Amino acid sequence: MTRAADIATTLALLALGLAAVAIASGYPPGARLVPTIVGAGLVAVAALQLVARGVQALRPLVAERDEAGAADRPTGVREWARAGAAIAAVAGLFALVALGGIVFGITAFVPIALRALGRPGPVFLAVATAVAFAVAYGVFVGLMELPLAGGLLG
Repeated sequence: MTRAADIATTLALLALGLAAVAIASGYPPGARLVPTIVGAGLVAVAALQLVARGVQALRPLVAERDEAGAADRPTGVREWARAGAAIAAVAGLFALVALGGIVFGITAFVPIALRALGRPGPVFLAVATAVAFAVAYGVFVGLMELPLAGGLLG
């Protein structure tokens, strides 16, 4: 991914994380835990990535050869499409969780993402979906005792 596409993706994820934290601050204390953790995690990862990109951008300034930054030059529409797909995937996950709750949102996201990334067979999709449901149910319902369908549709 080019540097510009990577920075654009990172800024979009930073905005999503900040929005999640801001929205969660209006929730009751018991309901704001998970959105705050997810939003803060997105903010932390985006901030680390921006710092890493800043350091990487400074490297050509101290390099002796002119070819040092040649690999970071934009190469075309395909890399911008990947950046847009990454942003859409995270936004889609947030939408699925908001509509159907954490367990159903994560369970629905896994096969959609796997189909978008490639063409896995139906057995692989079924196993991945079952594992996603088991992990999401075990973590959010079993351990955290959150309601099964806490979204707008639930």
